[in-house]
Amino acid sequence: MDAAVIEVLRQAVSQDPDVLKSAEQTLKQWETQQGFYIALYNVLSNHSLAVEVRWIAIVYLKIGVERYWRKNAPNSIEDSEKEFLRQHLLRNFEEPVNPLAVQLAILISKIARYDCPKEWSTLVPTLLEIIRRENSLAQRQALLTLHYVVKALASKRLADGQRLFRELTATMFNFILNLWNTYTESFLIMASNGADVNQIQEALEKALLLLRILRQLIVNGFSKPSESQDAMLFLKVVFERTRTCLECQTKDPLVLRACQLKQEFFTPDILTEICSRLVTHYFILTPTDLEMWDTHPESFIVDDGGESWKYSLRFRDVLASVLVDLMKQHHQPVDPNNLHAILVKDAVYRAVGLAAFDLYDEVNFDQWFSTTLKEELKVRNIKLSTGLRPELYKVMIEALNPEEDLGVRLAASNALKLAIDDFQFNPEEFSHFLEPVFSLLFALLKEVNECDTKMHVLYVLSFIIERVGSGIKPHVGALSLYLPELWQRSEVYNMLRCAIVSTLIQLEKALGSESAILEPLVVGVVALSCDVNQEGHVYLVEEGLELWLALLENAPAPTPAIMDLFRNMPALLDKSTENLRICLYIIQAYVLLNPQDFFTYRGSMVIETLKTLLSDLRTDGRVMALRLFEMCLRASPQQGAELIKPILLKIFESVYNGEEYPMVMTMNLSIVARVLLGSRDIFVQVISDLAQNIGTETREEVVLGKMIYKWINGMPLVSQTERRKLLALALCFLLGANSPPTVLEYFSHIIANIVETLNDITKYDNMGYPVDTLMMTDQPSPSQYEDVDYETEHAQRQKRLAFSDPVHSISLKDTLQSQLIMLRSIVGDNQFDQLMLTLNSEIDEQLKDYISL
Repeated sequence: MDAAVIEVLRQAVSQDPDVLKSAEQTLKQWETQQGFYIALYNVLSNHSLAVEVRWIAIVYLKIGVERYWRKNAPNSIEDSEKEFLRQHLLRNFEEPVNPLAVQLAILISKIARYDCPKEWSTLVPTLLEIIRRENSLAQRQALLTLHYVVKALASKRLADGQRLFRELTATMFNFILNLWNTYTESFLIMASNGADVNQIQEALEKALLLLRILRQLIVNGFSKPSESQDAMLFLKVVFERTRTCLECQTKDPLVLRACQLKQEFFTPDILTEICSRLVTHYFILTPTDLEMWDTHPESFIVDDGGESWKYSLRFRDVLASVLVDLMKQHHQPVDPNNLHAILVKDAVYRAVGLAAFDLYDEVNFDQWFSTTLKEELKVRNIKLSTGLRPELYKVMIEALNPEEDLGVRLAASNALKLAIDDFQFNPEEFSHFLEPVFSLLFALLKEVNECDTKMHVLYVLSFIIERVGSGIKPHVGALSLYLPELWQRSEVYNMLRCAIVSTLIQLEKALGSESAILEPLVVGVVALSCDVNQEGHVYLVEEGLELWLALLENAPAPTPAIMDLFRNMPALLDKSTENLRICLYIIQAYVLLNPQDFFTYRGSMVIETLKTLLSDLRTDGRVMALRLFEMCLRASPQQGAELIKPILLKIFESVYNGEEYPMVMTMNLSIVARVLLGSRDIFVQVISDLAQNIGTETREEVVLGKMIYKWINGMPLVSQTERRKLLALALCFLLGANSPPTVLEYFSHIIANIVETLNDITKYDNMGYPVDTLMMTDQPSPSQYEDVDYETEHAQRQKRLAFSDPVHSISLKDTLQSQLIMLRSIVGDNQFDQLMLTLNSEIDEQLKDYISL
């Protein structure tokens, strides 16, 4: 098979698209064939083959490990093939090509996350043995591999994985610390003695790799680093080495001398003269500039570097005083026939505009605007009184008139954006000017031809829509008709398309449910922007996802076109976690928009993808994914539980082991509670599966008992009253029929948590009767939403869902009473009285405030 694989891999790096596509299809078919990954390893380890062929081999090896290494994965790799790879990978530590060496290290770390130490106990000892040898290349690669292996093992979040990592830390920490100290000392000695650069670099690289390993060990390998002598020794040595490094010479004497000469030359007098000359000579428009303004105003108005920090003016204090003096000299009207005087005044105004932020305390902008700038306006973002803003808008409207010079109109559009982009902006005050402003800007958008100019004007329009919100509704008809045409014409201008997408986002939000008129265009834009197979998606995907979410949030009802967009989601989740947050928001919106369609046709592929990702996500990513799972359970308790069933075992196991992150534990408990409340049969089945998974003949009652123990100990950490009530409701239902005896062992703790939750959520009405503050009794009518401009269709769906949520529809007090009555009938009066005697006196008294037995 090796020869065939080599040939197809060569085709996979071909520049011919047809050959490349055929090779990729063949490799895709081979992914599940026995022996394929051994063949890939043979290609990788054959140094006589081209680097690009070996690179493709290791890429497909990594893909195979990610998809098929797990024992329960469909078409999983055979055990014999896994054993071959584990043995031979530990013999391949002299890879001369550094990028391949890095990929090899990553590959080994991916396998280690699944197999180390149970199926691959020799990995770490072998790496440490190679590190001890004198072979420099093998030692460096072994250190690199150990770094990635330690990083992978440190990412395990379950209790068993963390315990094993602490054991690993105990066995290797001292060795790694001593080795790091040795290489750091070697680097410092060689650097101070002027040794060979290659030797210095090699010592520094190894010291850095060892330090990265130590970082993972110190952070994740000690329960309490402050109580470990080894950990505290490391911190002591780190501070010593840090001081030594900081004391190293980092500046060249000649550079310091140059700085001194510069400071001696740039005296205040010289700087003042330079600034004055710059403004009055360099800033003046040249004949070429004036000709460009006359012939190509769109190109003239474009300022490519004005917003970049590296073009900002230095010596601000000196410049400010120079500009104030120049303003005093040139604030009077000039002779229209004196072109030089006009150009000098223009240069002064340009400089003031650039430095406006630094002139707040130097210039009275209100007085300047009132007395001078109305006629000679060159506006930047200045401190202008609110009372003058209507006058400013009028001046801008005059400057945007089609009869004005195009360069002036473009400058006016930019000035208008800056005036609106102010925390003192009043949409109601601006509403009187909205119709002429929007019409004039739209006319300007249609008139200009350059891509950059259209993009600039479109961003101004988009910004105005964002600031005025739903007030734009009467004025967007012409723009919504023009945007499809502009989208088609901008096929090769990705940045212009970004501006169009941004405008559509604001239009969707402003129009709300009335944005249905934009659906054909928006669906097409989202389909192209979020398709990973489209060449332009890298430019459009972020804005495209925002537009997709806005489309779903404002859709009154699902349409086939909107639902069909979901075909792009699995590929987006597979490609990167960079946009995971907004992707999960979009999926949640689909769950609410059309639950039946999602559960039937689209949900399973999402759950399968997230199941693969979940263990590799950071804490905030895991919480976001868990919120999606909870949304499925809220939308349809039975169907939602069936859908997320593949992931429930991990969630239940996390509760069983005691998740250390409070927010993750809260979400896990919430999901367990909702499964218990909405689908008891699945709850029982997952408990049974977890007992089998743990092994050692662990009974289901024992598993449930430990989960209840973690549950009742975790409830005090739950800060949200809604979630506390949810967990308390589920605990109530554990006290009913069909619950095993192990539940009653925790009776007093269960009642204590429920009573504490009742204390948090209960208020007393005027008659002194306890009322559950989380209950929603009156279902709102659609008319209640009509006057709420900012309420999206998605928000209304969320509210309707809340009314059916057990947290808001079931009384905790009444549930507790009915469950205790049922429990008494099941166990009998004598045993029930014995259970009540286990309550402490304070909880018993508080309980009587809520129920009567």
